[in-house]
Formats: sequence, structure tokens, C-alpha cells
Amino acid sequence: MHDLGKYINEGILFDGHYRLIKLLSTEGGTADVWLAENYESIDTKLSEETDDVIRIDGTGVLVAIKIYRPKSILDVDGEQNFRSEFKTIFNCHHTNLLPTTDYSIYDGMPYLVMPFCENGSAESLVGKFSNEDDIWKFLSDVASGLNYLHSSNPPIIHQDIKPANILIDTNRNYCITDFGISVKSGVENDLYWDNESCGTTIYMPPERFKDGYKPDTSSDIWSLGATVYELLTGDVPFGDKGGAAQLDGIQIPPINSAVSKKIKSIIYACLSENPQKRPSAEYIAEYAQKKGKKNHYMFMGILSLITGSVFCILSIWNSKPKELDLFTIYRNSGDSILSLQKQETNAAEHINYSMSIKRLNEAFSKYSKALKERNKDRTIRDSLHKRITSIQNVITDLKEYKGICDTLDFVTNENLPFQIEVFSEKRDKMSGVLKNKINSL
Repeated sequence: MHDLGKYINEGILFDGHYRLIKLLSTEGGTADVWLAENYESIDTKLSEETDDVIRIDGTGVLVAIKIYRPKSILDVDGEQNFRSEFKTIFNCHHTNLLPTTDYSIYDGMPYLVMPFCENGSAESLVGKFSNEDDIWKFLSDVASGLNYLHSSNPPIIHQDIKPANILIDTNRNYCITDFGISVKSGVENDLYWDNESCGTTIYMPPERFKDGYKPDTSSDIWSLGATVYELLTGDVPFGDKGGAAQLDGIQIPPINSAVSKKIKSIIYACLSENPQKRPSAEYIAEYAQKKGKKNHYMFMGILSLITGSVFCILSIWNSKPKELDLFTIYRNSGDSILSLQKQETNAAEHINYSMSIKRLNEAFSKYSKALKERNKDRTIRDSLHKRITSIQNVITDLKEYKGICDTLDFVTNENLPFQIEVFSEKRDKMSGVLKNKINSL
């Protein structure tokens, strides 16, 4: 490690701006992290004796400075690596990513400046996670940060997700840090592509141990799964071998912690050996935000919609009873029910089978009654016939959708991670199709 003693013992400012306080971490392969005080932000006061301006140590903004070692094993590529890390994260702005506020090279040492997180990293939580709200919060925060990275153009793959690289900010948000070996998907970077020496073995997915590996967003998902697994159980899922153990046929050790099946299921899914069967960061974030629950409508919202519809029907019935025939009354009633169904459909992430089937059967019944009444306008009657046929088709599709949802619930409750993602995708696709058909009724 480069001798930084003079900046500590002699009180010399690092690069003229930062007072180094203490060493925070030496675990990085090519850099050390120091706690420092930004000297420019220190409070000042006027000396009563000399009229000089005096700076008050300890009142400045605390920062974390990542200082690269000038004579490390990667010294040849050190400066480029340093610049790449800064450029990777500089334009990324998200609550769950720790921003880099400055960078430079001083005394032959490249360095990055980041906010100091006094709450430390998730390493302090290993084996201590038991409150489910905390677990959902961690999953939501980290997955949200990863989703931002993975949604960039081109996607950014972190490649070293682990408890030590998840810091806890002053608002108790979990923030991803250390982008030293991050890469952009599709951008050549041979330095980090074809070996398992870059990163942390115990958090590496199985594909990282195969020849010809190329960074993929799903690799970060496996590492997230291993991280949460460790926070819950106190140990990583596959010991020193990391994901390489799965290539030898080792199965995911069961999580014995007293947490819900929904939490265990999402962790197992993240740790799927097949990258294509792992959920996306976006899916995990949404799943965690809802704590694994299905989307339910707000009671008052439904009550408001129902009240409005009933009021509309009663108004039609009472306003001019002599001028309205039963055909119009039944048809308008069916229209109101469909209108309510469309509003609820558009407000939901996924189709609610029970409510939808009930509403559509009610609308079908009203329209059928209308057709039994006399109406001389053939065009109106033909239009109503087509709507009834369309409703019947949607009801048939809804029954198929229910089968998919029931199967998804089964594989989730049975902790079958390989099937969860498959039927989740089927559910999402079928829900989208049904939404379009209901809105076109």
C-alpha cells in the first residue's frame, strides 16, 4: 500500500482538499477506502485574539475516498480502470446507487470521492435478518438499483454484488457501490470477461466458471440471491465454491430461517442454475415492493366506482321512466358494468380473475335480457349480439388465465424456482392479452 502516513501524521491535506481520518477498508483488490473530511466545507470563526480566520476541525462534510494503489498488480491498466469506474457511475442517478462526486489523480494515485455512509454495509447484517419487512426492503432497494443499471443503454452489469458492496445511507436505504469491475453489455472488455479472478468467488454464478463467459444481467441476479441467502442464514449457499458447485450437481441448500415461502421462493429463483430462469431485477423490485402479494384494489376506490355506476343506473331508471323501454334499461345497465370492469382492469397490474369473471357474467346477463325485449333498430341489436359474443370469448380466455395463475401459485408454494419464472411470464402475457380484449368490448 502506498505510504499515506504523512497525510495522517503530519496533517497534510490529500490533494489539498481532504483531511484523511482513518482507513475504512483494504479489501479491494486495487484500492483502499479512507474516511476523510472535505476541508473546504469546514466551519470557520474569527479569532478574538488575532482576528485570524480559524477553521474548526470536525465540522466538515465526511466523505469516503477510494484511493487506487499505484503499484498494484493492475498498475499497467490502473488509470484506465479508474477512469472506467468513474465514467460508469457518473451519469447514473438513482436512490439505490451510491454516487461518485469527484475523481482525480494525486501524487500518482487515482482516487474517487463518494458520500460516507456511517451506517456501514450490509456485512453487519449477515445472519441477523429475520424481520420480513427488512428483507423485503433490502430486496426492493437492491433490485431497484440493479434494474436502473440493467435498463441503461447499453446495460451495465455490476459483476460483484455482495453484502460488502451494499452500503446503508443516512435514510436507511440500501445503495450499491464499487463499480470497479462493472462492464457494459456488448462492449468488449477482455480484462474482466473470461476469468473468475475478478470479483468474489462465493457470490459468482455458475456461468462465470465456464469458458467463453460474457457478462449478462442475470449474473447480478444470482449474486443478489446469494447475498440475501447469506443475510438470512449467516452463510453463502455454496461455500467457497460459489456457483461452481451447481455445475457439479449440488442443489440449493434449503433456507431454514423462519421466513415466508414467498421470500424463500424468490431467493431460490434468483439462484437458478439456468440464467434464463432467473427473474429480472425489475420483477424482483415490483415483487418485493408488494411483499409478494397479488395486486388488490383499494376498497374505497371500488366503492366509489360501484356507487357511481349504481347512481348512473338509478338516474336513468328514475329520470324519464315513461320514455325508456326495458331494452334501453338493460343495455345501459350492462354498459355501466363493463365501464366499471374496464376501469378496474386498467388500474391493476394483473387481471383479477374472480372480479372480472363476475363482472363479465353480469354484463352478459344484462345484454341477454335486453335482446329479449323489442327494439326496432336492427343495427343496435346486431351490435349488442357482437358484444355478447366477444364477452363469451373473454370469459373462455379468463378460465385459461385462471389455470395459469393456479399453477403459478402451486409452484410458488412448493418452492419450485425453475417453474416460477416460466409461469410468471405466461401470467403476464395472458394478462396483457385480456386487458386489450376487455378494453375493446
